[in-house]
Amino acid sequence: MTKNPANSYEVLAIFAGSLRESEFKKELEKLEAELSKAAKILNKSVWPNRQLAYKISGETTGSYFIAHFEASGDKIANLDNSLRLDPKIIRHLICRTPKNYKWSEYTEEDLEHDYGKLESAKPAAEPRYIKRKAVVEKTSKTESKIETASKPAAKKIEKKPEPKADAGELDKKLDDILADL
Repeated sequence: MTKNPANSYEVLAIFAGSLRESEFKKELEKLEAELSKAAKILNKSVWPNRQLAYKISGETTGSYFIAHFEASGDKIANLDNSLRLDPKIIRHLICRTPKNYKWSEYTEEDLEHDYGKLESAKPAAEPRYIKRKAVVEKTSKTESKIETASKPAAKKIEKKPEPKADAGELDKKLDDILADL
């Protein structure tokens, strides 16, 4: 039986923001203990109480745990399953890192410089995609003018007048239909 070689991995776990500080610390210690049983932790980082970009399981904030570790491939499936089943972890991701992977520690200044203040992030005032609305202006009974928000000068569309039916032709068609019954 050959032993699987250790590969380099990185794990990200987002804990629910509704956890109290004491609960978060307990859950964090539990996760670190489970991770250290299955792997050799090289680096770790904790980002407490961050604003999420969108709601996840009804939560708007979360605390992040990121770790760089080495483990054999058969241990990863067990770790992934335990993270999935933990109700206090709202999202997680485990990915294999390249051979020359270099861990970099982010500071608060780095995060604020790159993304602005995360706690005060507000959605944009205007939507990203602007839907075009068709505006129909009737200029006469036979013509209509169509304009869109992005094309102010639209072509005029002319309606062809419908030919009026002759009463004699209608009577003849009606008689033919009634004769078939």
